[in-house]
Amino acid sequence: MKDEMYLPITINNVVGYARKDFDLSSRWQEITTALQTMAPYYALKEWRRVFRVKLHDDCVIYIKIIDERRHEKGFFLRRLFSTEATRYFAIDRKMRDIGIQTPELLFILGKKSGPLWTESLISTKELKDHVSFSEYFMNTPENHGGLIFKDEIIHEIAQITARLHSLGIYLSLDGRNIFINRSYVEGEKNIVLIDLDHMRAAGFLKMPQRRRIRNLVRFESTIQSSRTLTDFDYDNFITYYNDFYRQYSRRID
Repeated sequence: MKDEMYLPITINNVVGYARKDFDLSSRWQEITTALQTMAPYYALKEWRRVFRVKLHDDCVIYIKIIDERRHEKGFFLRRLFSTEATRYFAIDRKMRDIGIQTPELLFILGKKSGPLWTESLISTKELKDHVSFSEYFMNTPENHGGLIFKDEIIHEIAQITARLHSLGIYLSLDGRNIFINRSYVEGEKNIVLIDLDHMRAAGFLKMPQRRRIRNLVRFESTIQSSRTLTDFDYDNFITYYNDFYRQYSRRID
């Protein structure tokens, strides 16, 4: 699991990796004290809690704590070899390799009891000037300047989706997991994918068509739940997606 941006680290019987430019050892006491005194930022599942921590230098980070013993996919053999944090680390590295933006990953940690992983942590830096797809298109009035770039946003999401599908990766097309630069910059990458633990490899390079369709239909639901997008926008998304998927598939073939 070598990565030039990260160094192995051990702190109080937990092991993992931290960014070279994030001095986790000097911040650890501050982080653990904060976690002990605050309620989770959100916790949709009892075994997975997310905290939002503001450090003394105004750096805001998110920390996800996973109870691997209660993980819904935490069967015995998986807990021998990996955690949600190590799988996240691998997916994040893959995203960086292919040029897809994700929140800055600061560190991952894990704790063992005997041979089995019992707990893991994932920490990312807060995204500045970004909002979720759902919020962007739910709260942006139709006459707002931000909708000038509606088609560009859908085009970029279609390209990302096709790229990942061509590599056999299933992603979350839930509007809460796709973040958009609030100040859209034309010609630059403006989409960031969060919650990479929702991504899954198909187990082989090309994803079966039925699985791709199931993934795309999820984005149709995301569009339908917005106030400012229509079926026409989803049709455009599918057109862009098909064009990109053909391009990426030819590269693989």
